[in-house]
Amino acid sequence: DNWAAVFTTNKFPGAPVLVGKDRLKGGGPLHAVVINNKVSNVCSGGDGIADAELVCESVAASLQLPGGGKTVLPSSTGDIVCRLL
Repeated sequence: DNWAAVFTTNKFPGAPVLVGKDRLKGGGPLHAVVINNKVSNVCSGGDGIADAELVCESVAASLQLPGGGKTVLPSSTGDIVCRLL
């Protein structure tokens, strides 16, 4: 399978961007994309990467995806400095 994505060129990308780039760089399968709005998960003061990974794991568990959260690509848009969880 081949995947492509367009990411921000911002010098301070949010956790979903970092996690998403890591997923595509890894070259593994992707089974789902999770998109949230209202909260960007950027500069939130928490562990944004852990929050993004937890959301991906939750989606994978709910959908019973083989490979778990590593097969879910996160995407977020919305307010900056608010925590996702």
